[in-house]
Amino acid sequence: RVEGRDELKPTPAIFLSAFQGETKSEKLTIVNHEALPVSVRLTRPPSSHFTALVRPVEEGRVFDLVVDVVPGVPRGRYDESVVLDVRGSTLYRIEVPIHLTVNSDIYPSPDFVDFGNIRPDVIAGTSGEPDLLQQTIILKRRTGAFRIESLRSDVGAVTLKRAPMGPSGTFRIDVGLSRGRLTPGDLRGSIWIETDDSRFPEIVIPVRGHLGPR
Repeated sequence: RVEGRDELKPTPAIFLSAFQGETKSEKLTIVNHEALPVSVRLTRPPSSHFTALVRPVEEGRVFDLVVDVVPGVPRGRYDESVVLDVRGSTLYRIEVPIHLTVNSDIYPSPDFVDFGNIRPDVIAGTSGEPDLLQQTIILKRRTGAFRIESLRSDVGAVTLKRAPMGPSGTFRIDVGLSRGRLTPGDLRGSIWIETDDSRFPEIVIPVRGHLGPR
């Protein structure tokens, strides 16, 4: 087993997911494996999406990097980083990726559909059913049940199925392709989900893909 001079646990990045307005934090631990003690400090200015601090756990040996989401951050995904200066027998820097996801109270996962590059033999009917290309979206509400009032797409080849049909806190939406409506070229458009929630009456999910050689 070969150890570096420092170790980031449990992973060398922070993944933080929160709802809008929610106070939430995550941390990773920095372990010094050098014989001499070290000091650790942040060098990059704070992000507008999160705050970060270094907290000693065992002086010179173990430190926690703690990241908190900033209240009021808009819904979205933010891939940023912090930089740490580690000073011991030498001075070196560690860049730690920060992957932040902020969800609204009703949110789809994933928030897009990508069929990629579809081979021509799919439309020719020689490689099995296009159901093999099916994508699944999970639509969830933070608390309580809601209804999907309608489900549609402006991409003609897209088929949509949802379950359950009645009110629920979580829906499964299967997005497939109809072989009979597939034509060579780009698939570009959206899926519209209308709900009975007055705060989130419409959720739009982009759809992309391409049929045939590029």
